[in-house]
Parts: sequence; C-alpha cells; structure tokens
Amino acid sequence: MRAARPRRCRCSTRATRCPSRCTWKPAARRRRWAHRSTSTLEFPQGKPAIRVATTQINTQQDAKRVTWLAPARVFSRSAGNNNLNAMASADGALQFDVLVDVTPTSPVTLTMGCGKTCSGSIDITQAITRAGIGKKTTINVPLKCFVARKVDLGGVDMPFSVSADAPFSAAFTRIAVVAGAAKSAGAIDCGQVP
Repeated sequence: MRAARPRRCRCSTRATRCPSRCTWKPAARRRRWAHRSTSTLEFPQGKPAIRVATTQINTQQDAKRVTWLAPARVFSRSAGNNNLNAMASADGALQFDVLVDVTPTSPVTLTMGCGKTCSGSIDITQAITRAGIGKKTTINVPLKCFVARKVDLGGVDMPFSVSADAPFSAAFTRIAVVAGAAKSAGAIDCGQVP
C-alpha cells in the first residue's frame, strides 16, 4: 500500500491548503491534484443580482465582466480618502475602457463617493449605448461633472461605482483618473447628461 501524498495547491508551492476561491480536482491520467480557479462570483448567493467574472479586453485577465441579473451596483472603494482636486484643476477625468455584451434597457449610473453622505451620480446610458456591442470604447467623465453634483474631490473614497438593472452586461478595465482627459474628443459633456 502506498503512502498518501500531501495535497498542495498549485497557486503556491508551499501552501498546504488551497485558497477559498480555488477548488481541488484529480488530474486526468495522473494521481496528482490539479488546480481549477473559480473566477466567477455571484452575489447574493441565494438569488444573485449580479455576476462578476474575470475576462480580457487589453491583456490577459485585465477586466471584470459584470452581468446584471436584477437592480444592483458594482463599485471599487479605497482604504483611505484620495484628494483629486489637483486632477480636476488639470482637466482630469475618470477614464475607463468598456466592452458591452448586452445593451442596457434601463439607466446606467456612474457614481463617485466621498464618504457615507457624500456622492454624485451621472447617467452614462447614452455613452454605453453608443459604445455598441463587442467594441472596446474608452469613456471619459470629467471630474468637473462630479463637482457639479456636490462631490468633495478632497475626500474621494469610492472613485468608481456603476448601478444598473437587467438586462445589461459589460466588461470594465483600465479605470483611472487621468489628467487632460476631460478635453478629449469623446469626453462626456456635463451639460448634456442628467
């Protein structure tokens, strides 16, 4: 009788336990265990309102594909507050790449937050619809649009939040605040959005 080999996660050669996002399965034709990543998350688990999966737009696994199954919000939050006032003075914009899979039929809202009681939202439905299905598009939202909606750029803790309803699916990547992007040809006009 052979001694059982200890199982190891292939994510880390020294790990004796695989992280919760990974699963173990026996490899075909071998008696070793292979690692399979589960890169799709659904929340909440009982009756999901949103599904997030890793995908590719520019480089391998650089984007998150978000599928709305019900009204929901996906966001990124920083540990501390960020001061974006200098970026606003330099014609900065919140810039991101998007690749639409399913065109929205209800409003898509982009929100920037600056604390529990401070946020400003912009309807980006037209920009998302103009992007078209299957084409990568860069969207620039000038920071002055958020200032006009009472966002305190001196304390931004949630720079990117998208709220939508089903049916809508899109992949997002390269989310950044970029100086000078507010003057680019495709930048959203603050006066034209609700």
